[in-house]
Amino acid sequence: MRALLTERVLVTARKGTFGHGMSAGGGWELMAQYLGFARGALFSTPLTREELNHAIGGIHDLMVFDSACAAPPGLAGKLSMGIGGINACVISRPLE
Repeated sequence: MRALLTERVLVTARKGTFGHGMSAGGGWELMAQYLGFARGALFSTPLTREELNHAIGGIHDLMVFDSACAAPPGLAGKLSMGIGGINACVISRPLE
């Protein structure tokens, strides 16, 4: 992630919110992202800053935790990485 994204990019993790929905999980997460952006916010996750693995926290500091934050302007992305190289990425922008 750090090789591709700048330090200004906010990161969320929703799998802990929705559970393991197999192929439906990416759609659930993308819908949560769209609904949040429509309301001008990135929804919170159940993860607190104290629960984050320190090795991960040292790599990137802009993560959405247990309180919502304002949605940044511009593009949003959803990256789903699965077992066996089943990966997908969706980049979207607000409708004008």
